[in-house]
Amino acid sequence: MICNFRQHFAGWRRFDPDVEHSSADNPDAPFCDDQRRNAFPLPTLAFGWRVLITGLMADGAFGNGLAFGGVVRAFKAVADL
Repeated sequence: MICNFRQHFAGWRRFDPDVEHSSADNPDAPFCDDQRRNAFPLPTLAFGWRVLITGLMADGAFGNGLAFGGVVRAFKAVADL
């Protein structure tokens, strides 16, 4: 059983340029139009989460009675992680 798995895995990870060239997901070929995706939603989502989390952290810090300098130091400590 183990020997069969090793042979299967060795065959799976072997690189054959002819097979790769004729495959639908050729890593060396440029993207076709049907493979491209709109890249706008992901950065928008990331920016929105950043603003949301930063706002929640700042609001929580001000709600606990920290002065503005304490909030700046707290954000710097988180950024240094």
